[in-house]
Amino acid sequence: NINHYRNIEIPLTAGYEFGDPKDKWKFAVNGGVALNIASWYSGYTLDTSLTVTPVQSKGSNAYYKKTVGVSILGSVSVIRNIDERTDAFIEPYFKYGISSINSAAGFSQKFNTIGVQAGIRFKLNYVKHHY
Repeated sequence: NINHYRNIEIPLTAGYEFGDPKDKWKFAVNGGVALNIASWYSGYTLDTSLTVTPVQSKGSNAYYKKTVGVSILGSVSVIRNIDERTDAFIEPYFKYGISSINSAAGFSQKFNTIGVQAGIRFKLNYVKHHY
């Protein structure tokens, strides 16, 4: 059996990019918070008698008491300019849960994430710089 925990978050971030627009390589730092506005889950757990018990978001089997919270976000980007309108990037990031999610069984959980994003960025409202 597989347990599923899903949520919807609103990230509020700010960043700063280092380097001249003409440079091939640039770096950026980003940070902020993510507001978890909704969560839902389904799956199974063991109760105090070690019996497998189904859990879900709502109803008599609602397991978690609190399903909203706040996380801290941070990342560092390495950016490679491909042409005037296109960049490629790789970005290690972390998300650290500040708020814990309380369960009906009397324990708390925090969800933390570490990962790497990579992609291509297109500049939609590009203004050519004349130096």
